Amino acid sequence: MTIAFPATPAEADPVLGPLLNQLQVCVCFVLSEAGRGVCTACSIVPGDVRPPADRCDCSCARGQGQAWVRWVRDQPYLAGGTAGGQKRNCQQFRTTKVIEVGVYRCVSSPGEQGEPPPVEVRERDALGLIMDRRLIRQAVACCPVLRGKRVELMSLEPTPLRGNCAGVVMQFSTDA
Repeated sequence: MTIAFPATPAEADPVLGPLLNQLQVCVCFVLSEAGRGVCTACSIVPGDVRPPADRCDCSCARGQGQAWVRWVRDQPYLAGGTAGGQKRNCQQFRTTKVIEVGVYRCVSSPGEQGEPPPVEVRERDALGLIMDRRLIRQAVACCPVLRGKRVELMSLEPTPLRGNCAGVVMQFSTDA
């Protein structure tokens, strides 16, 4: 048996595919334009949890870390009204899409003797992640694919420290 794979985001899903693709472009562009591009991956990722922090390359000349866009779930749209009728004798489900945008970066880790990193280095890491927070908010807020759509922030928070990686993750819902 042959499994058909979508050739384009729109083939995957005519609404969700292009939405994720355009958000990916916005996130990658905004990070890069601010001099905070990522080296190993800026992509749409699958799964029901955040991607592993396994691409947190700290030595790449083009930037460091990884960024992602992920479909989290569809949830019922609770506003009044109907689902908009039927299409080709199929029921239409009215949902909002929950999307996640995130970035992981290299952060300082203990030295060879187990000594903590200098305070200045840890502060630089923290301020860099705060800047990433601002940039991913900007990428979502200014992305043309969401213009005129209802967008609600669900969470914007730091990720747990994983090895020498830490990051920022944002989840929002949209009726796009």
